[in-house]
Amino acid sequence: MKKILVLVIICIFAFENISLAQKGSVVSVEFYLNNNDTITLENISAREGDLTLSQESSDYKAVLTDAGGKALYAIYFDSGLLLTEARSDGKNTLFVREKSRHLLKVPYSGNVGEFTIYHSGLELNSFNLSILCLPDSICGRYESNISCPQDCQKNDGADPAQSGTEKYIPLAIGLILILLVGGALYWLIKRKRSLSGSNNYIS
Repeated sequence: MKKILVLVIICIFAFENISLAQKGSVVSVEFYLNNNDTITLENISAREGDLTLSQESSDYKAVLTDAGGKALYAIYFDSGLLLTEARSDGKNTLFVREKSRHLLKVPYSGNVGEFTIYHSGLELNSFNLSILCLPDSICGRYESNISCPQDCQKNDGADPAQSGTEKYIPLAIGLILILLVGGALYWLIKRKRSLSGSNNYIS
């Protein structure tokens, strides 16, 4: 029984460490890309979350730079503007959407530098990260407890993408892992006792 408890505790700590290692402070940028190559910013803030994985090849790119203009991080992303629809004759029809929504997350390294979006090397828009904190005792639209703790409460730094049932997925996986390990150990102990009991009989 003690062995089971020890293994369960080890599994819990290991799973928590793996889960925490995947998280970090990020600059979360939500925007619409319009089909005329203009950008409509929805929100930009520093939060806890996962980094956005870059596409292997794309004409669109977002770059995070420091105060001196040095590139710190870059993400290639699909425009999401082009859609194809299969026709009955086997050919495809191409559609161009009016706009597409995007959520990109890059490493947070302070309230300096810029987040810039490019298309084929042409700058579409740039956002100065100084807007992440404008100290005035009011938690502004782009502020959070991470970038501006003097203005914002702790729960203002939560990642909006981690909502609903999504945030419980790691917990569910951990519980399943614990049940599997515990069940396997229980079966082995029961089997060992059964074999030990059968050996007590004299033929």
